[in-house]
Amino acid sequence: MRAASLAALAMLAVAALPLAADDAPAGRIVYTRKVEDKKYLVHEMKPDGTGDRVMPGQTMSVNVLPVLSPDGKKLAYMAGMSTNFEDFKLIIQNVDGSGQKTINGDAKMTGTPAWSPDGKHLAFVTGEDVPSLYVADAEGENMRRLSPEGSGGAFPFWFPDSKSLGYTRIMRKGEKMDLIKVNVDGSGEETLAPGDGILAATAGGLSPDGKRLVVMSIAFQAMTGSFKVLDLENKGESFLDQYKAAQTSGPMDLFIGACWGPDSKQMLLALPTDKGVGIFHIAADGQKRTRLTPEGVDCLMPFWGK
Repeated sequence: MRAASLAALAMLAVAALPLAADDAPAGRIVYTRKVEDKKYLVHEMKPDGTGDRVMPGQTMSVNVLPVLSPDGKKLAYMAGMSTNFEDFKLIIQNVDGSGQKTINGDAKMTGTPAWSPDGKHLAFVTGEDVPSLYVADAEGENMRRLSPEGSGGAFPFWFPDSKSLGYTRIMRKGEKMDLIKVNVDGSGEETLAPGDGILAATAGGLSPDGKRLVVMSIAFQAMTGSFKVLDLENKGESFLDQYKAAQTSGPMDLFIGACWGPDSKQMLLALPTDKGVGIFHIAADGQKRTRLTPEGVDCLMPFWGK
């Protein structure tokens, strides 16, 4: 996949005030921060934006799409040496940096991890030009393919019962990419949303109550993206925000990320502004927006763990 680097363009005026204690539920946020040209590291912070630190154990130049295990003891992320998403590995480690393990490191691209809510399974993609979706045990072993032959998969996310998951289906012909739901045993496949272009959700994109899914709608030719919320219960959708990119650099510049908080009411969006890409807390009313990450620094791909 190819995308464009983010333009320093403010789409909306947003608040930059500290969160009140009752605005942010408990938990931890992990995300990717650009620390220098073509170098990205996984950071961790509290839900109010304080206590930011670099997660230990990272050895590659580009570390993206971090997720925490349901018990908060492990971290999984994609790691490689360049932003072109070739030769990427899936890393699983303890949050203190110990016990690092590489999953399927021989493939051209392995990543986009998502642990099931019960902590028993790990979904991820791996492959060459068109990666496929796989489900394995929590340590990445005993993997089995879920996406059908002749198609690929990306960006898995789990439903609350841990018996089914969604993902973006990649077709080998054309750019149309649908959102698919399938049982963990491969049965019961259904289309959640047809892709008018490309639809993608990250590991935290489905609200913990399973009712709403925040997705990125990507138009590569226009180099634009937007966030919208799909109401899976009532089959509706609502618009959140849009963003634009201008220069070719790497796919992370359009797949910047969004996720729900543990209470299924609040969320995080990564949004381009004239002061860098920031991670913003979106209050329950959907209106109040508070920047959690510093101005002048590109921060993206948030995941809000318990």
